[in-house]
Amino acid sequence: DHFEACGIECSPAYVCRGEDGEPSAELRTLFNQEMIKRGILMPYTAPSFAHDDDAVSRTIAAAEESLVVCARSMVPGGPSLLDGPPTKPVFRKFN
Repeated sequence: DHFEACGIECSPAYVCRGEDGEPSAELRTLFNQEMIKRGILMPYTAPSFAHDDDAVSRTIAAAEESLVVCARSMVPGGPSLLDGPPTKPVFRKFN
C-alpha cells in the first residue's frame, strides 16, 4: 500500500507513500538509506544489460530487507529509523 512501482519497463520509477496516500519524503529517504546500507544506490531505477543475475538478485534482496524496515517505521508510535533528516525535493514551490 505504501510502495508503488510505476512507469515504463525500460525506465521504471517508484513512489513511497505515507499513511495519507501522498508521496512521503521521509519514507523514500528511509528506503534509500536502507538500500545504501545494503550496498545498493537506488535513488531511481535504470536497468541495463550490464546488470547480471547476481546484481538483480542482490537488489531484490536489499529491497525486501529495506521494505521490512520501512514497514517497522510506520507502526504508530514507533521510533524514527532515519539516520538524518529526510531529503527535500529538488524542484519545489517554496524553499
